[in-house]
Amino acid sequence: MESIPNPSHISEKPWRSPEKSAKPDSGQTANKYIKLGTTVGLAVLFAALPFKHNKGIVYASEILLAATFVLDLYINKSKKILVETLKENPFTWIIAIYSATALFSVFFSYNPLYSFKQFIYEILINVFLYYTALFLVIRGHTTVEKITRSLILTNILFLAVFFLQGLQWYIFPGHAFMSTIHGSIKTHNVFETYSALTRWSNLFSYKTPSTYCLFFVALGFGVFFSSKSSFQVFKTITISLFNLIVIVLSVLKAPIVAICLTAICVCFLPFDTKRRLELFIAGSLIAALLIFIALFSPISKGFIRGENLSAILHGKYSKSGSFGSRLHGYPLYVKHVLKHPFIGVGIGRRNIKKALPDLVKKTGFPHGHNVFLNTIVQQGIQSAIALLIFILLKFKRGLRTLKELTVLDSAIAIYLSTYIIWLCMFWLRSSFDDMFRHNISTFYWVLAAFFTFCVMSQQQEEKNG
Repeated sequence: MESIPNPSHISEKPWRSPEKSAKPDSGQTANKYIKLGTTVGLAVLFAALPFKHNKGIVYASEILLAATFVLDLYINKSKKILVETLKENPFTWIIAIYSATALFSVFFSYNPLYSFKQFIYEILINVFLYYTALFLVIRGHTTVEKITRSLILTNILFLAVFFLQGLQWYIFPGHAFMSTIHGSIKTHNVFETYSALTRWSNLFSYKTPSTYCLFFVALGFGVFFSSKSSFQVFKTITISLFNLIVIVLSVLKAPIVAICLTAICVCFLPFDTKRRLELFIAGSLIAALLIFIALFSPISKGFIRGENLSAILHGKYSKSGSFGSRLHGYPLYVKHVLKHPFIGVGIGRRNIKKALPDLVKKTGFPHGHNVFLNTIVQQGIQSAIALLIFILLKFKRGLRTLKELTVLDSAIAIYLSTYIIWLCMFWLRSSFDDMFRHNISTFYWVLAAFFTFCVMSQQQEEKNG
């Protein structure tokens, strides 16, 4: 198998043998276009995913990445490396099982045609994108350092659009651009304006910004304990704080709970005792600050809106706000899946609404408000088990790889630690909702590709002695 990058270095070398790197001028020119296509394709994809009505741009970026993938196979005769990529990837087998279980659900779907379309969009395209991104970084057409920089730059674009649109809404509340949210803003203040922005903006899908921003909050932690550069730490933590502000302004409890729990648990990462203590103190302070904001700040009413603790104590869950509605809905959905644990209604939320109208009426919402429960309802318990194994396997391999790195101040170390922390945040957040879908699922699969590259790099390093 061709040598792969040494994970101790920030700038990785291409995963290819020296004899294959010598190419005629035409080949070198083609490789320049491949590198350019990879960089532009990923940047456009990262920039488009947090926004609403972005399908055309996302598809265009995916087509560009697929074209660079095919071009590399044709120009550089790299089919052998592709086969090695599939064989050496420690997650290929569980991805195949998860994909197969999702496809299996199509045949028992309430609406097979709709479910098959969802399978293509949610599974097939995303898995292909995962392997395409992994292959391109293995081939050396981009690096983890460049990818992280691209993620940060596109996130700055998102933050600029978010805060500028909110400022426009606050300064010009009577503008026609505000007409769709007039009824949502009861008092003209900056907090309520930005809270309404996360729900009613024509640029952002509801709940997507708060989930998307979790990765960049995790990046702040990753840089904090993996980088020795004070400027890099300051710059990244500043960006992370702005993403944290977006999450707070969304006044959603699930992402706040996910950040608080993860911030305290980061001290269990494989670092020395002093660094673990620093992380525990920092995480505890962040968790305390977020809890204070949720309970006592000017936007605390947004966090506790509709919650009726008295009704919860008296067992009237359906009339006690979002928390109570989950307590009311979870048992009903669990009762349904226990009757049909292996046969779901088919991949795609629309199937739940159409196939189980009585259940939707009783619970008050057409989904399980939990990613694993929702997966069982749609695709069967076997699919949820495969998904859980995939998550746990990534945790295990990620922690092992991070522990074995000899140099922690590197792009790979930063990305690995960030991804592990983000995994905690993402799946904790999804345990209160189903966010593993649409743009967020695409974002998840692409980030997983670069995480896999980091794991495989260290794996190859061990084999080479």
